[in-house]
Amino acid sequence: MARKMGRGCSRASVCNLPYDAMMLALCSVVVIGAGCAGVPSAPFTEPPASRVVAARVETLPLSDPQQPCSSFIAHDLPHITRAAPRIPALYESNGSGLAVGDLDGDGDLDIVLADLSGPSTLLWNEGNLQFRAEPLGEGRVRGLTIVDVDGDELLDIVATRQFDKPVWWRNTGMEGVARFEEMILPDVNNWFYTLTFADLDGDGDLDLIAASYDTEIQKQQGLIFQYRGGGVGVFVYERHGASYRAYRLSNESDALAIALPDLNSDGRRDIWVAHDFNRLDDVWLQGDTLDEWTRFELPERISENPMSLDMGDIDNDGVAEL
Repeated sequence: MARKMGRGCSRASVCNLPYDAMMLALCSVVVIGAGCAGVPSAPFTEPPASRVVAARVETLPLSDPQQPCSSFIAHDLPHITRAAPRIPALYESNGSGLAVGDLDGDGDLDIVLADLSGPSTLLWNEGNLQFRAEPLGEGRVRGLTIVDVDGDELLDIVATRQFDKPVWWRNTGMEGVARFEEMILPDVNNWFYTLTFADLDGDGDLDLIAASYDTEIQKQQGLIFQYRGGGVGVFVYERHGASYRAYRLSNESDALAIALPDLNSDGRRDIWVAHDFNRLDDVWLQGDTLDEWTRFELPERISENPMSLDMGDIDNDGVAEL
């Protein structure tokens, strides 16, 4: 719920896990040593130079699936995620995500479901698996994050939008009830597909990491979209008071997910961006400041086109696997 968890750590409720990706995750795991149309606007820093960084990578099979120890009951929710209102071509679009968090502070988890062609749906949890549906926004929402953007101890909703800047639904908490004011994130002027928040520099506020899906942008622009290398790319936005300072890590991206592992156990979050369309994943190690990033060269054999990323200490050795 975006409460501070020590240097470089925060918690934000995010979920965008296609079924196929979850099934594939049961088959193998890459184990790495770790610890805890708008055109983009100037100015931007140049992407950092690449350097090879040594890493230990080990692939281990998971044990055979066991019989489930509990049962699950399906419950229909009052929301339909629609595709574009025309027949899909070879590549039309990707889908939308969801986020879960206690938006009204009543102890129950609420749900936000995104939609590309209509309003998103905010499902207020009224207990006993009863939800009250409320429309949110006007559509074209892709990824969703529930996070306390401004540190006022009220959870907000942040969404990436198709061919538009991210939208911030700020929780005003008026009269003890969650009320949302639609805003844009200050100084975040790019089209992004996926984003996440974390206190990267340990100064007590949440920084933003965001990446674009350039294939969709190029399709929208008739394959003539050109901007400093052909796309938007990957950005780190350092929080400064009520605004952000942008650092550009890459000129191009087809990102579907972002993870923030500590790959070299130095107590600082690093950045792993999972790409689609046969684009190799990008990984950067954090330096002393947020304008210092070193590209991490991945091993030759690694899964490609991942739809999601997650971390957890699978073998209980105090080190998280990805």
